[in-house]
Amino acid sequence: MLFAAFSISLGNWVDRSTVMSLDLNGIAFENGLRQVALSWQEVKKVNVLPSRWGKTVQVIGDQAHFEFRTLGKVEYKGEVQGKVGFAEGEAVLEKILEETGLVLEKEEKGRYYYARV
Repeated sequence: MLFAAFSISLGNWVDRSTVMSLDLNGIAFENGLRQVALSWQEVKKVNVLPSRWGKTVQVIGDQAHFEFRTLGKVEYKGEVQGKVGFAEGEAVLEKILEETGLVLEKEEKGRYYYARV
């Protein structure tokens, strides 16, 4: 129980501490545990995976990687009880794909894998 409580608390803290920024040169991500900056050319792959709430987006370079969630709504009995992920997560994903020029390599069971040609 103690480990589960610690894991949940750590996860909540990491989510609240996450900052991501995009500019003309690339993308920067920081969440209190991980700090990554990748130029658009350094991004080699992007994986988009379905999750219970929103999608998990993995951004992968040769030397570093990070992941974030698109917006997911936690519902109970038809009412939204909370939200997780980035409110503009879908727009961020589209911008990453646009700026990197990655193309869809494979789609499998709702999972999308983008890579350089």
